Amino acid sequence: MACKIEAAINKTNLDCGFYSFTYTQRNLQPLDTNFTKFYIETAPKSNTYQIYKGSSVSRHCFLNNGWHRVKLVLRSQYFDSTEVCENEFWDSVWAREPLQVKISTKTCSGADVKIKVSGSGGTPLGNSYRYTFYTGKFGSNQVIRNFGPDSNFLLKSTHLQNSKDFYVVIQDLNECKDSTAFEVDKDDIILPNSKTIFDFCESSLDSISLNPNDSGVYIQTWTYKNQVIDSAVNRIMPLGAGFYMIKRSKSQTCFLIDSIKVMHSQPFSVQLNKTFIDSCQGNIKLTSVFKPKSFYQWFQDFESIPGKNDSILYPQQTGRYHLVITDEGLCKRVSDSLLITVLPNPKLKNIIGSTNNLDTGIAFVYEVPFEKNLKYTWYLTNAVALGKIDTNKITIKFKQLGPALLVAQYSNEYNCITQSGFPLYVDGRTVGLNQTSKSSDILVYPNPAAEAIYIELKNYSQPEKYSVKVYSLLGQLVYQASSHDKQLKISLEGWPKGSFYFVEIKQENQQLLHVEKVWVD
Repeated sequence: MACKIEAAINKTNLDCGFYSFTYTQRNLQPLDTNFTKFYIETAPKSNTYQIYKGSSVSRHCFLNNGWHRVKLVLRSQYFDSTEVCENEFWDSVWAREPLQVKISTKTCSGADVKIKVSGSGGTPLGNSYRYTFYTGKFGSNQVIRNFGPDSNFLLKSTHLQNSKDFYVVIQDLNECKDSTAFEVDKDDIILPNSKTIFDFCESSLDSISLNPNDSGVYIQTWTYKNQVIDSAVNRIMPLGAGFYMIKRSKSQTCFLIDSIKVMHSQPFSVQLNKTFIDSCQGNIKLTSVFKPKSFYQWFQDFESIPGKNDSILYPQQTGRYHLVITDEGLCKRVSDSLLITVLPNPKLKNIIGSTNNLDTGIAFVYEVPFEKNLKYTWYLTNAVALGKIDTNKITIKFKQLGPALLVAQYSNEYNCITQSGFPLYVDGRTVGLNQTSKSSDILVYPNPAAEAIYIELKNYSQPEKYSVKVYSLLGQLVYQASSHDKQLKISLEGWPKGSFYFVEIKQENQQLLHVEKVWVD
């Protein structure tokens, strides 16, 4: 009778890449424990194994991520014979690579040194590990960068005064740790260049040089506008204004790139000119000399005004204004300052009134909200007033079909003026602002329009002759044409932009088919 052993492998995750293994026998078959072995795969799918003799493995370290096979071999011998039998039992373990920390090659940056470490394996906390930096050899408890997620550390010159020995400890979610030591040779540190700006704005162009301030440093290259222009020299003639990059080195892996800024241009002056209609908002204009390829920055009460980067400014508030111009040679010039008094305009008010059923035989009332101390007057196109026009409310009648425009003008105690415009279209039917007698069978597009307006008669198999007229807001006829085509293109070349236009489409018998207001941008 063949022998049979029944057993199961027990595995315990000890974290930090370690596992322990034992087994449980499930029958009473006698075992020869001298031949008990565990086989643990060294890497996923490698089919190579590390062998442990004995009935347990107390602490095995997995070095790779992935599934590893585990085999248990047990041997038995019959009491009444010399027959020997062995049974194999298999299992697998998902293991993580143990936590590791490594130091990448350092680069020299002035009197400070950039240290970059990288972690791998283990179980990161979120998207990162946690690092603590120490000064001194292993065992030192002098922390110079507290426990935190940033794997980069800038060693200051003060850190380098007392020691060249450092180490970093990495920790993961399971509090598994690893560490590595590193040294920083203070003799490899390259000090930055002491002079970084050469200003030739007031004088003739001369050479620029790197002030020698560190022994054992040699210049590798000079670069200007991403092109190497010289090497192994301390002084060069600049090719123009801008930034020059100098790569200096003490070794193949430890180098420093300095930046020198060269400013050069012909002297120029900045004088502010003021023109104005009155002191109301928008009516005062400040200008200065225009210099191509220059940057303009305006200031009010010595605070920069965001987004004002050209040679013209319309002050919106009372204050003292000046201008700084930076030319293509990186030279800056500051203007004189002007104290500007700006009077406020009345706030813009919307005109309220009917936009539908506009006809020539009916009186209509329009108004803007009343405000004390404001003076009002109205200006009309294609309409007549039936009463006073110097109030906030006006009664009108339209003169004829077509576009109409109402403008309410109001001024405050400073005589500063604001106007509200109200474009309408009159055709005696349910027609009004943004709602102008549209037919679903006629498409006018795009809206807004930039280069052309297109008219499409969608469901007309053989359209009758129709006419198209386009009016400005002031009622001026700017375009007219007749066509039988299902599609018509109206070119906008030469048209004033930034305004509404009314597109009117009529049959040959003058029956109105479609009216639409289009913004031309």
